[in-house]
Amino acid sequence: MEFSKKYLLIFISFLILNNIHLNAANNNLNDQYTVLPKSVQDNYLVKEQIEQDCNKSQILEFFSYSCPACHKIEPVISKLKERINGNQSIVIKQLPVVFHNSWQDTAKLYFAIDKFNLQNKLHAYIFDTIQNNGSNNLENLNIKSILDGYNNKNPNNKVNTDDILKVFNSNIITRDVKNTMRLFYAFNLNSTPVFIVNGKYLISVQSQTTPEDMLNTIIKLAKQDKITCSKN
Repeated sequence: MEFSKKYLLIFISFLILNNIHLNAANNNLNDQYTVLPKSVQDNYLVKEQIEQDCNKSQILEFFSYSCPACHKIEPVISKLKERINGNQSIVIKQLPVVFHNSWQDTAKLYFAIDKFNLQNKLHAYIFDTIQNNGSNNLENLNIKSILDGYNNKNPNNKVNTDDILKVFNSNIITRDVKNTMRLFYAFNLNSTPVFIVNGKYLISVQSQTTPEDMLNTIIKLAKQDKITCSKN
């Protein structure tokens, strides 16, 4: 009887310790993201955004070409795209924000190259060029010079500067920038870079120990569930 009682106590102790370990692991993951308030999740702008990708997982990154911290974590975005390459159930969207008037053109440039599906060609080059020239010197930013600079360095892979500038100056691009800022504030955000998964989970740079931790957190949350769209 005493023998059985001894091993029963050992078994109970094992279960308690194992439960503590699991809870600690879950708490560590929870420390790496924030569940957005229901009032934010139910905002009509948020719902409109996530319902663009019904039955999928949607990863949003709010960033700016003018943001040094965003430039610093750009390799995380590249690794993220590599990790989910071929996974049709996960969608990544980068959305440029505008905190100052001088940031307006950088956001418009992103949307302009997006219209021509030129992110793979131009995104990294534009990011590097703006950051290397000084993100505090945006008043003197010349969009045409940036595009011409790319063409000069890539004579066999040029882009049509005139077409991009025409779209850059269009009302459609101005609308895209305004809609992005409306969505940014609907999420109650005030800084960049920041990630939103499925309109529900917020992951910030400050909440992560390493870039790899951020990458793993984003992927884990994206695979955890999918967007369920409301029926009309």
